[in-house]
Order: sequence, then C-alpha cells, then structure tokens
Amino acid sequence: MIKFVIFIVLLLLGGGLYYLHAAREQLAVATLTIKNKEIQIEIADSLAAQALGLSGRQSLCADCGMLFIYDRPKFQRFTMRDMNFPLDMIFIDKGKIVEIREAIPNPKSGGSPVIIQSANQADAVLEVNDGFVWKNKIKVGDMVVLRKK
Repeated sequence: MIKFVIFIVLLLLGGGLYYLHAAREQLAVATLTIKNKEIQIEIADSLAAQALGLSGRQSLCADCGMLFIYDRPKFQRFTMRDMNFPLDMIFIDKGKIVEIREAIPNPKSGGSPVIIQSANQADAVLEVNDGFVWKNKIKVGDMVVLRKK
C-alpha cells in the first residue's frame, strides 16, 4: 500500500512538473508598444503559464516583459513566488494603463513571497524589469498596443 501511495505522489508531481514545463515552452511572443516604446513580450494566457509566470528565471532582457491576459477585467492578485529579480507591474484594461506598481521586490531567500493586489480592475498585466516604468516615463492613462507575431 505504501508503495502505491508513493507511486501516485510521484506520478502527480511528475505530471505537475511536465504541465509547468509545457506552459513555459509554449508561450506565444508578440510586440507591445507603450508611448512609442516597443517591448518584446511573452504572452501568458493559460492558467499554467500564469501560475508559472517569471518564477525561477534569473533575469529578463532590458526591453522584454511578460503579458498576462485574462478573459474579463477583474481585480488581479499576484504572488511573487520564486522571483529572482525586482519588477514593475503595469495593469491594463481595454488597452489603457489603469494602475502601475513600481519596484516590487523579489522575496528574500527563505522569506514569504510578496503578494500584489491591484486596486483597479484589469484585463491584462505586464511585468517588466524594475525601473522600466520610470526610465520610459510610462504613466496611468497611456495607451497600450499589442501586435501578435
């Protein structure tokens, strides 16, 4: 009986790891433009891709990001688990920036993950490197244009 339980646990863990790996491998890429600044993005539009996000990555190129796309506007909640670098988060609704969070720290080693809760409803969230918003003078009300490849 113990061997059967161990087998089931290992099977579930293996399936979960495969699911997360598949989510990372199958992300669509596109170009997003804010104020004439082009950003190369990966699109996280599945639950698996959204759950994984940028977790575990060591860095993100200077003009790159990850766009989380949702079916409908809602208050967004992010748990910054296994993040290795700080981020700026841009909350978007109907192609317009509705909220910005800058300099979100990565969790300290062994510490609790940082949790971000939006104050506004959004149908998309863009994660970029810390300082990107300030450097490019991005602000609430700016329009966002997505061009899929």
